[in-house]
Amino acid sequence: MLSLVIAGSGTSLAGLLDGDPTLLVLEVTDDAAQAARLAGLHRPDVVLLDLGTDGAGGETVRAVLSATSDTKVLCIARQATPAVIAELLAAGATGLLDPADPPPDPGTVVRAVADGHVVLASPAAGAAWRELLPPSG
Repeated sequence: MLSLVIAGSGTSLAGLLDGDPTLLVLEVTDDAAQAARLAGLHRPDVVLLDLGTDGAGGETVRAVLSATSDTKVLCIARQATPAVIAELLAAGATGLLDPADPPPDPGTVVRAVADGHVVLASPAAGAAWRELLPPSG
């Protein structure tokens, strides 16, 4: 069973993962500043970080990873620009999920991130990824 801390609008984020018996939500906070403290306290497999929360972003990702280096960070973003995606990846986030257009099984994304995969499960992420990568050739 994978353990989670949710930092952000917990009800809607937890709703995305409802009914998945492989995921255990340890704590929910609406305060991004609490994400690092709770990650250090609980040492979850994954922190779900809602970028709509005041103060959430690259600095919060770095703080979580500083509190517990074994935890992975999956960011929830409604409208991630290439600059935001680059900031989050540079900070150490390993996942991005768009709650407006979630994959059929968001738990699969959480499990993949926990396993160390980088997952950009957002329609905007593909375009942003192509913009961030230099052209080959």
